[in-house]
Amino acid sequence: MANTTKSSEQTRSDGVSQTDSISISQVAFEIGIRITSSQCISVGAKVAKAYKDKHGEKPSKHNQTVNGQVMLVNSYMERDRPLLESAIRDIVK
Repeated sequence: MANTTKSSEQTRSDGVSQTDSISISQVAFEIGIRITSSQCISVGAKVAKAYKDKHGEKPSKHNQTVNGQVMLVNSYMERDRPLLESAIRDIVK
């Protein structure tokens, strides 16, 4: 049987893993901010820069459907949530 427990460093008290995927729109919704498509693009650019400044490399990318088209978008994890929240609050004032 595989060990399915996660270390306390990787899991928040609510059971969310620091490596769980998150998105800009998801984080905006969770912090109670409505975000437009154009604001989402601006937030994405700001988060990508902050991520590169912090980690020394660009974030990885994944395919996501955006307005009916499949596009490559940056991938973020729960551990990046502070970067996303900060950028959202800066762009959507």
